[in-house]
Amino acid sequence: APLTIMSNEDTDIDSMITTFNTALTETASEILGKHRQKKKSWITAEILDLCDKRRELRQKRFEPEGSEKYKEVNNNIKRCMKKAKENWIGEQCSEIEENLRKNNSKMAYQLVKDLTTVKQGKATTVQDRSGKCLTEEREILNR
Repeated sequence: APLTIMSNEDTDIDSMITTFNTALTETASEILGKHRQKKKSWITAEILDLCDKRRELRQKRFEPEGSEKYKEVNNNIKRCMKKAKENWIGEQCSEIEENLRKNNSKMAYQLVKDLTTVKQGKATTVQDRSGKCLTEEREILNR
């Protein structure tokens, strides 16, 4: 289909490439939709749609009626998030119980570990050429 859009007059390769790319990306976004990355596993598509609505209302929140709509959508998002997280934790607990019932303790304890451990970021240190750790900000920037 993108090739049929191009006319016979366009012989410039750059214009052909841009025409092809725009047709391809428009078709892909129309058919596939926008990919949304979830930061938390319990977030649903409904919550993401509410977040988009809240983002639109954010600019109007200083108006009297815009403020009320923004607060309403914001509170609705908080309620939905809380409910979705509780449902997700309930599902995880039932999965743990099912694994324990099936004598699959390794999987059960792995799920417990995933739920209870707090993930900590790695601390990276900057060293000079001789291997000594640098502590001064100016030395780190120079390195």
